[in-house]
Amino acid sequence: MVTETTAEKLNAAGIKIDWVIADHKNDIQSDIKYLPLNTNSVIKTAFEFLIANNYTAVNVVTDELVITDYLSFVDKINLVIFHNHQKIYAITSGFSKWKPAGEIINLLTNAENLQVAGLEHINETTYKTSADGIFRIQFNGLYTLIAEPI
Repeated sequence: MVTETTAEKLNAAGIKIDWVIADHKNDIQSDIKYLPLNTNSVIKTAFEFLIANNYTAVNVVTDELVITDYLSFVDKINLVIFHNHQKIYAITSGFSKWKPAGEIINLLTNAENLQVAGLEHINETTYKTSADGIFRIQFNGLYTLIAEPI
């Protein structure tokens, strides 16, 4: 599922496209389905369609990221965003993961009463794994978004 501009670039690279989000049809490839924007944003149009059609997960690849555009969908669909050499996803309190020492973890949304283990505090939103092993994040609230390098 891509925007019209991205569809043209992918088509030029010989990549098959399934869906284009646009208000008008363009004969880029045969058998493309179109999803009209109407008055919605691309993100809202895509996510409402995926959720209404019972998709449980989505990977988003984007070069422009406004994190607040995704917040209303985090509790409705498993979301992973790939942006600027980072993997961004929602976690719930009690999250733990193994990482090598020195890996950077960024918190992208506020996490009330944040408690971490296995992480060194670098600045307001950035942490670094202190050793090879498991790090843990606990907080109050339903979820927070984190970013890790890829």
